[in-house]
Amino acid sequence: MGGHYCDLSTGERDYYEVDDYTDPWTEPEIVVYQPGQGRHSDLVYHLVPLFCGRVRFIRRDLRGHGRSSEGKDKGYHFNLDTIIAEEAEFIDKVCGKPVHWLCDSTAGMLGLELAHRYPQKLRSLTLMSSPLVLPYFSPIIS
Repeated sequence: MGGHYCDLSTGERDYYEVDDYTDPWTEPEIVVYQPGQGRHSDLVYHLVPLFCGRVRFIRRDLRGHGRSSEGKDKGYHFNLDTIIAEEAEFIDKVCGKPVHWLCDSTAGMLGLELAHRYPQKLRSLTLMSSPLVLPYFSPIIS
């Protein structure tokens, strides 16, 4: 249904796709797909038919992936606090209500932290192929 951008308070832009084939007079549940490192929203286009007509399916590109901005501007802090706050802000601005957050790969670790810090923003959390510990990744996000 076309790509969109969400401007965040950090100055960054999130790219996302909305696939919504629900009846227009209903208020559907929202599923947000968050791919992990090295992945982007186009890689799961094949999942759209599974959700078609049942939920509003939003595919969001992670910072520095796909068509989201890279987070390279001076003063931008690429750390866990910033990433999680941006995800929470995305939910508020794009969805406007609690969502089902579907995480793939390394985004699962981010999803766990999002659920811990902002439980009121999630109706559910689903992890797909997500490692729960990446010792070599720890210095990057801490």
